[in-house]
Amino acid sequence: MRSGWSGRSVVGRLALVLGAGIAFAAVEGRADARLASVVNASAPQWVLAIEPGTWASISRNTLADVDPAADPQANPDHPAAAPWRGNSGQKSVVNAWNGGAFASRFGKLGSLIAFGGGHNDYFGNEIYAFDLEQRRWSRVTNPYAAPRDALLARYVGGAFPDGSPLPPHTYDYVDYHPVSNSFVLLKGLQQLGVSGGAYGGAPAFLFDFASHTWRRSPPAAAAYGSSGWSAYDALRDVFWINPPGATPQAGFRHFDPDGTNPDGSVGSWSESFGPRKTGGGDGMGAYDPANDILVYTDFKKAPGAAYGVDLSRPGDAPVELKLEGSAPELGAAHGWEWSDLRQALIYWPRSAGAETHELRLRGKDWRDGPWVWTRLTRGTNTVVPESMTADTGIYGRFRLVRFADAEIAVAVNRVDGPVYAFRIPDAGLPWPSAPKVRVLE
Repeated sequence: MRSGWSGRSVVGRLALVLGAGIAFAAVEGRADARLASVVNASAPQWVLAIEPGTWASISRNTLADVDPAADPQANPDHPAAAPWRGNSGQKSVVNAWNGGAFASRFGKLGSLIAFGGGHNDYFGNEIYAFDLEQRRWSRVTNPYAAPRDALLARYVGGAFPDGSPLPPHTYDYVDYHPVSNSFVLLKGLQQLGVSGGAYGGAPAFLFDFASHTWRRSPPAAAAYGSSGWSAYDALRDVFWINPPGATPQAGFRHFDPDGTNPDGSVGSWSESFGPRKTGGGDGMGAYDPANDILVYTDFKKAPGAAYGVDLSRPGDAPVELKLEGSAPELGAAHGWEWSDLRQALIYWPRSAGAETHELRLRGKDWRDGPWVWTRLTRGTNTVVPESMTADTGIYGRFRLVRFADAEIAVAVNRVDGPVYAFRIPDAGLPWPSAPKVRVLE
């Protein structure tokens, strides 16, 4: 665990520390962490060609084009259905309550990562990456191939015999660790095919993109049930995790991915900083480096609320934020990312469509607010992202990417559909209102 985890600052002068592609800066006590979204490169021409405040379809292939079930070298039963198919096949990577991550150091311009299965929906644990330079999906790993009975067995350590993790419904429990260039699965699973499937504290898993290997953490303190949230804190280099109300035992704590333990596992779990933070299921969490807080949502029931967690005092009760402005139609399992360019949280609804909003602090103290909703989509937008074929949520498959000269959001909603990009407008006066959202069939 790093010393000084409760907050780092350099008063009166700019301090800049570069390491592993990440920069941390602090001015007058304010900590600005360059998050995992930051790519150390200028934006490519295709990004600069997107008008700020508008969407574009950017992919040259689809997830379905790299389905391992269609690959005779991956599927031992080819051309028959793959043993990992489950009830729904590869489309469950998107449809079965699964999120994603943005790996800023995997590829020259970074990659959007997709992963997940869960329950009886899908047993494949392959990783997919959408390379922003090539604008193509590839399969980084193949699924663990075994007969169905072996796939559905109980694995107390949360891993198949080859060391790769069982694929859960990931919700907001997957992310990226930029320091080690690893995809991180925080919600381990001990058995597929049964409701829940966690039983106890399964470990977290980290996939190292450089070595192409999975590593595991020590067991978690307790099971993390469905629909909790997590967020990467770039200042402390830890992942904060909040369980849902159905499995509150673990409380609010973090996972530190650093270090190797005597048993070969990596990282460590903190002690609980108190009970889980209040809120309903399928909320989303994000780190606000401007205020050194976590901002998480509880939008499942009207009117919806957002909360701030002071990370210098993580055991304190969360503070409900004072929201103003013209709020979007709120719902759970949405996109929720920190914009380095606008110094605001970016919201995209689970129903997709063109409407993209920010929630930005307009006052001096985050506790007092106000936090103001503003629509970012321009009236000139002509591309309307398709909705999912199952209304289960976008989670972390909506991610922001910060280049040296531009910022975009990238998102994927279907295995047979495109990846979309939204050009984040420069901070300043809000763009004109977007047209009424229509969802492509």
